[in-house]
Amino acid sequence: MALTAALLEGLTFPFKDERWLLKTWPLLFLPFFPILGVVSILLFEGWRVATIRSISMAPAPDTLPPCEPGRWLKDGVILWLVKIVYLLTPYILVSVTGVGGLGGLIGDVGTLDTEGFWAWLEQKPYDLLWTLLIFALWSVVASPLYHAGLLRYALTGQRRTLLNLPGNLLLVTRYLPNFLLMYLSWLAIIFFIALVDIMLGLTGIGLLILPAATFILFYTVSSHELGRLAQKLKKAEEPMGNMGQQSGVIKYE
Repeated sequence: MALTAALLEGLTFPFKDERWLLKTWPLLFLPFFPILGVVSILLFEGWRVATIRSISMAPAPDTLPPCEPGRWLKDGVILWLVKIVYLLTPYILVSVTGVGGLGGLIGDVGTLDTEGFWAWLEQKPYDLLWTLLIFALWSVVASPLYHAGLLRYALTGQRRTLLNLPGNLLLVTRYLPNFLLMYLSWLAIIFFIALVDIMLGLTGIGLLILPAATFILFYTVSSHELGRLAQKLKKAEEPMGNMGQQSGVIKYE
């Protein structure tokens, strides 16, 4: 029941703001124009950090941020560059460890496909296994680290927090139950969106709006979940009204 309530709240929270259409109109229309798809991806990422900041710091609950496409675009570019760094990290790890990198992985897969399993087994299968292990482990670690940096950036405005891995790891470990609960909610969100996608796909006409609808639904609900988590972190970190003075996790350098 709690997950259902969180999902419904995340879907409906923008409409609590009387000026929701004026504040979100670029996000509602740009995803439906394929040529502007890249711009909408950047805008949504920037809007998410603005929404986190607004929800966590505004006196009224679930307040939408003002319509600032320029700022959203700027933040979106920065955040996607950070995502690219996170995406490149496992490739750097497999290269540094001598596993063989992406080229070695492709070569192993090619051997499996053309020469069969036994031929591959005779040609250092450990490269492929280690590569898959590194990529799998990093995929588990990278998401909470990125979101921790995103929360700290939203709360402090300091861009260096996005790639401050020790500080982000400290935040995740200290508030691990909160992060786990958020990701559990996200699983429910993804399941719901998948059901919506199936229903839209069955209509035929719905296929035309499927990508945009999926994008809007996910970013709307995930922004609300991250904003609520930021609220909890902010309250926990500033019991005396001075953020970071007590435990210093959000502003950890």
